[in-house]
Amino acid sequence: MLRSIERNAKEIGYFVNSQLDEMKPYVKQETKLSNTTFHINFGHTILRLLLTRINTLRSITADKRNRKSQKLLVELEKRIQTSQNPLKCEKILRCVLPGSGLGSQMHQLVHCFLAAFGTGRVLVLEKGATMITYGTLVESVFKPLSENCRDRPSPNAVIWNGNTDQNEDVVMVTFGSIASNRGMFAPPIIPLEMKDELVKLMGEPEAWFAGAFVKYAMRLQPDIQEKIDKATSEMDLAPPLVGIHIRRTDKLLWEAQHHSVEEYMRHVVEYYDVKNLETNEEPKERKVYVASDDLTTVTELKNKYPNYKFISGQSASSRNHEGLVGVVTDVLILSKCDYLVCTFSSNVCRLSYELMHTHTADASVKFHSLDDIYYYLAPRYQVAVLPHTAGNSKEIDIEVGDVIGVRGNHWDGFSLGLNRRTSKVGLYPSFKATFKVGERTTCPTYRKQEA
Repeated sequence: MLRSIERNAKEIGYFVNSQLDEMKPYVKQETKLSNTTFHINFGHTILRLLLTRINTLRSITADKRNRKSQKLLVELEKRIQTSQNPLKCEKILRCVLPGSGLGSQMHQLVHCFLAAFGTGRVLVLEKGATMITYGTLVESVFKPLSENCRDRPSPNAVIWNGNTDQNEDVVMVTFGSIASNRGMFAPPIIPLEMKDELVKLMGEPEAWFAGAFVKYAMRLQPDIQEKIDKATSEMDLAPPLVGIHIRRTDKLLWEAQHHSVEEYMRHVVEYYDVKNLETNEEPKERKVYVASDDLTTVTELKNKYPNYKFISGQSASSRNHEGLVGVVTDVLILSKCDYLVCTFSSNVCRLSYELMHTHTADASVKFHSLDDIYYYLAPRYQVAVLPHTAGNSKEIDIEVGDVIGVRGNHWDGFSLGLNRRTSKVGLYPSFKATFKVGERTTCPTYRKQEA
């Protein structure tokens, strides 16, 4: 209930901010502009106070929810460990990773992982698997996925068909086979036996489920762990700490839009202002961890926001082993921040968010994405909870119960989506629909993995 109230309160804020921003260019007189600014600030204060009250109510049960979440995580981790290290390596799923960056490759790997886990197979990587972007072997940074089943020959491996009915001992998953045949274990999914508990504990349990597999896959080799521990021990990462991930360079060429540092900092400022109201005192320092492939952003942030302390690690822009370690360090730090601001069009951003779920009961209330909603290699769906009649040609009609394929939240009170009942694409008020959870009802229970 609190998540729903908070989500709707924020949607009101997005709508009001958008409407007032549209008015500003038309306000010519200085007095009227001053009045408009006053109303914007007044509205922000009310919204911050409401969010403060919500956070106070949430804190009452925070410890209990964290304990329950960690208990479920420990149980799931035991099953993953058991399924990856059977006494006999009889059924194998071999994953062929595409050549791309850490975030993309890790998401492809976890997709393979869920398929292996759901079909009772052991996931292994092809021999000599490489993080091609960085020119380094996967196992030079991360521990092997299995200690017992590492080098089984598979000259007759066949492509996995996406189901559980294949009898071949070794099946293979490639990027092409994942894209063309997502199968019944493709994310977003959650195990049905945990669904009721997870839905009560968190807003996006699918991200929690994926995060458990990300955590396992990103277990570090001892020398890399030691190196990262040393680097982070020299940084001031004590809470409160907000993390921002600013993706620039090649990402802007074909996948994402440019977002100014002011857009990121707007939500950082908002977080600390709400924090100030909660505690009735200003934090000693307003700290921000900056992860970016363009280190000029750190200089820009320091120049524009001198009252904030900006922290950054080693360069994550290098396309070599050290660059990979830098990105891994960024992901691990971002996942442990108290709040995360980034763009979900970035795999690194979503990876950090998924991993964040392994550290806190409900990471869905601890982030803001400047562009996409959370997704995992596939569209998300919502169900309409209130009807809506289109007010103009850009909007669509929806009825209670309509399933909507979400194509994006515009962060102005409206989302863009496809109404599957009418096959029409358009805008609808974001607060009138809610995300479906665990819609893949064919997702099996996983207790049999322990047998």
